[in-house]
Amino acid sequence: MAVLWMGSPHTTYALTDLQRDWSLIKAAGAQAREAVLPDRQSFVNLAEAVNMSYQVQQGEGMQPLPDHGQLAAKYLGGGFGGYALYLFISQTQRDAFVEAQGGRGKDGAIAIEPYIRPAC
Repeated sequence: MAVLWMGSPHTTYALTDLQRDWSLIKAAGAQAREAVLPDRQSFVNLAEAVNMSYQVQQGEGMQPLPDHGQLAAKYLGGGFGGYALYLFISQTQRDAFVEAQGGRGKDGAIAIEPYIRPAC
């Protein structure tokens, strides 16, 4: 995974009156939950959930995210600017993306890793 600064700030509270596709938001959340359950873990299903969430964002009028060969992507937070999450199939692809963006944080992309809790 990587986080990319999209180059424009946003004000989340100004977005609270948007019409939202609650059924697709609920479906994306259910898909994400299923994808991370210990007995059903699926990277592909998690990517589908991220893309479902992005589909909601597109329906709300957010600008399309640049394609960087990712498996999935979506705006973070309130969207309409700020940061975007990019999910890649391999660490090699992710690292090449981060390097190509040049810079870190507000100037480019940052590689991130998921927190994985050890089994108890």
